[in-house]
Amino acid sequence: MHWYQSYGMGWMGFGFTGIVMILLFFGSVAGLITLSRRIRSGMPTISVEAVLAERLAKGEIDGDEYERLRRLSRAR
Repeated sequence: MHWYQSYGMGWMGFGFTGIVMILLFFGSVAGLITLSRRIRSGMPTISVEAVLAERLAKGEIDGDEYERLRRLSRAR
């Protein structure tokens, strides 16, 4: 029996394994991108004015402070 005799797939096995690894890598990246986009799109957007109105309703700020902060947020 020769030392170089093999019962495996040889170079074809290396090529197949490399292709599978590349596909898994790019599939994982595509999955993470899709997941992050879905998470981001599902997040509710809260406006500055809604937060200020809530703080005004709770009594954390008064009417003058509300108007000042609202004008400041619109100036940006």
